[in-house]
Amino acid sequence: MRGLIIVFCCSILLSFSFIIRILYSWNHAFRSFPYENEFAISDMALIALISTITLWKHLRLRKLNKTGPSARIASNDERVRFNWLKAYRVAFFTVLFIQVASKGPIMIWGAPWDVPFQSQLSLSAAITTVLGAFVFYNRKDRHE
Repeated sequence: MRGLIIVFCCSILLSFSFIIRILYSWNHAFRSFPYENEFAISDMALIALISTITLWKHLRLRKLNKTGPSARIASNDERVRFNWLKAYRVAFFTVLFIQVASKGPIMIWGAPWDVPFQSQLSLSAAITTVLGAFVFYNRKDRHE
């Protein structure tokens, strides 16, 4: 669970990185972001950290599943699967909302108010919401 919370915090930072760039471009008449190189380096470091933790958790769970059937059954619990499915539903609607909200200014004003980094923002928001929702839903089941 600690690994999921660390990945969740990293994905929040990644999302805020793209939100800061979008707000800067809107407030400064679509000029380029002055700290783009520093933010790009931090984004790559966060993505590497997220990938490393996720790979480590996957390999650890895979090794644990080989040790015995009880560990395999515990990791494949119905409640855990249902919590993941509920979390995926929240992430899907988040990505859908971001896509619609990013095209809203174009439809309303008709001006070229395109959102920069739209795909990166959608991906980082999806990771953030799926992990946050899973941690939230899984927290309720732990106290039964």
